[in-house]
Amino acid sequence: WPGGSTIARAGNGDLMLVFGTLGSDNGDSLVYSVSYDDFLQAWDTPVAIGNGTGESRVISHANLVADADNNFHAVWANSFNIVHSKNDGSGWSTPVSVTGTAAPWDTLRAAHTALSIDSNGNLWVAFSTVWEKDDLSEWCYASTSTDGGATWSTPDTLFKDSLTGEMGGTLGYVHLATGPGGKVGVTVRAPKGEFGYYNCITQEYDGSTWGASEYLKTPAGGHVFGDTVDIYQLSSTYDDAGNRHFAFYTDEKDHDSKEDGQIYYTKKSTDGTWASPEMLTAFPGGAADYPTIRFGGNDDLYIAFFATGDDGIRRIYGVNSADLGANWTSPFQLSADVTESLPARPPSVSQIGRAHV
Repeated sequence: WPGGSTIARAGNGDLMLVFGTLGSDNGDSLVYSVSYDDFLQAWDTPVAIGNGTGESRVISHANLVADADNNFHAVWANSFNIVHSKNDGSGWSTPVSVTGTAAPWDTLRAAHTALSIDSNGNLWVAFSTVWEKDDLSEWCYASTSTDGGATWSTPDTLFKDSLTGEMGGTLGYVHLATGPGGKVGVTVRAPKGEFGYYNCITQEYDGSTWGASEYLKTPAGGHVFGDTVDIYQLSSTYDDAGNRHFAFYTDEKDHDSKEDGQIYYTKKSTDGTWASPEMLTAFPGGAADYPTIRFGGNDDLYIAFFATGDDGIRRIYGVNSADLGANWTSPFQLSADVTESLPARPPSVSQIGRAHV
């Protein structure tokens, strides 16, 4: 909770999953890891690796990646402090603070993590302080480690040229992607702008400095949908050439001609040009939301998402492109048939086989 579980597969085939539990009111919540036993073809017994205390229990879900040496790295929010732990096959290390406990991090309520590894093998963590709720200190941050998580850089404040320090609630769910040349991209849902609609913004690190934040654009340079539609949860990924691919969803009933929210795809090429957004789903009578997009090599893109079918049941679906977004398959069901809707959480999709993932 609230991000659900995160899955990662190492290059040697090892599979690991982390998840958090909500806990009772003002009580502790625990973060667990569980590995898959190929020989038994079953999941091992979950192991508690961390916790969140008191109010921070609701943000104690973890994020997980595997590095080139088949180590797993997990980060989560523990009492509003972001911590990291590494599993080298012998167990999880003692959690190390990412944010640090000196001012201002001794009082800021850090939460909502995202984790990735860049093309140089450095760990990156993005997080937010949306739980401050003081209209001043609600920002997104990014920090990096060049020594496998033992020490972390002073967090950089992101989106200061576009946000005011007031984010609130689910607007602080950051998404993180890494690409070739040390590139890092962070995306977040932005507060309502002058037209009264939510949008999404992205900011990119080019290997040395952070660029300006940017809203989703049309090929002509205007805002997507002309600022007339609420846009939620922007997930992104890089291909091997450094192009950025985005998946997002629109709120239900935002489109007059489309009753429900749908999954969209767009792309920003390395030359800075944007593609026209393409609607990938058309679920009648039910919303499609919470997409996660991943590049899989060989020009393959994958998007997993939640959607409500004709029977009113929410399941996980996926679409695939084999030509870097030029064409997409129809949605296919990924989760098993169930009689009750699955809770809406962003699906987690692992990446392996690339140095910058």
